[in-house]
Amino acid sequence: MTKFLIFLILYPPVQAKIMVTDKFLDSLEHIESGGDRYAMGDFKNGLARAVGCLQLWEIYVQEANRLQSHTTYRLIDRKYPVKSREMTRIVLSHWGQYFQHKGIRITPAVLASLHRHPCGAWSRKEMESKHERKRTAKLLTYLKEH
Repeated sequence: MTKFLIFLILYPPVQAKIMVTDKFLDSLEHIESGGDRYAMGDFKNGLARAVGCLQLWEIYVQEANRLQSHTTYRLIDRKYPVKSREMTRIVLSHWGQYFQHKGIRITPAVLASLHRHPCGAWSRKEMESKHERKRTAKLLTYLKEH
């Protein structure tokens, strides 16, 4: 038993790093906005809450800033594809690892669902909605074709 404990201390279990690939982000952009960096959606009281090619909300920008310290993202950065991708990679990598640690197998479908429900608000139940299944099917089809 002691040898096993020493082994765990010297070689702790490694969680696989969540890889948010360019191909996945291309697919997500296609599904969210058709690649339109000026796309706006999810309007409330006449104001767009989702902005840019990845349709990021203000809370997504705040979360990206919270998770890392070397760059500060601004709301306007949602309109710039490179910045949007950086923020998405930061947020999805973090929350993907969090849920992977909880025993959930992280697939492109799960990452896409996490993108819609960032900051730990995601649950398996989220993936069961008709809208979410439709989006996931589109994403997986696009991933296979490209």
